[in-house]
Amino acid sequence: MINMIDYENIREKTFEVYSYCNIKSFPINCFSMLKKYGLKYKKYSDLSLRIQDHCHQISEDTFLLNDTIFYKDLINQERIGLSEEAANIAFDDFKRWKRYIVTHNNLMGIADKKLYSHFYNKREKKFIYKKSECSICGKVIYNSFDTYCGICLLPTKINARYDELDRQLLSAENFWLYGVY
Repeated sequence: MINMIDYENIREKTFEVYSYCNIKSFPINCFSMLKKYGLKYKKYSDLSLRIQDHCHQISEDTFLLNDTIFYKDLINQERIGLSEEAANIAFDDFKRWKRYIVTHNNLMGIADKKLYSHFYNKREKKFIYKKSECSICGKVIYNSFDTYCGICLLPTKINARYDELDRQLLSAENFWLYGVY
């Protein structure tokens, strides 16, 4: 069982990685992190069949040899499901942490404060845990798992008839009525 000191140490080390790799939102690019730490990486499929067999004997998934990570790049459904489940657990943990902070008068440890400050975007005036682009218009979307922004959800006939403020109001109305932003 992990005690509170261990959690604080884990948060501190996590903050160090986020700072060093300049991670400001999720998802992250693991390959850029590896480069930042001076590690190389090679796909199993780029190797000769004989070397691939040796790699599979060492690990079916991934392993480190000297300063190179060798990894299986052919993804199976089990691995995708595991990654999705890990992401869901991490997000649930984030929501639980946020609820705890809010219900305990914003009581945060030192590492929590560092992490919060690191992910707080002054320009947007909010804590950002996910940053993506609308798949339709390219607009930046913050803290949403949708692949499109609220404005692109509106029918095109409505978009053509209204100015930007009207579209924003309709987008907010869509969110209020249908839970879609």
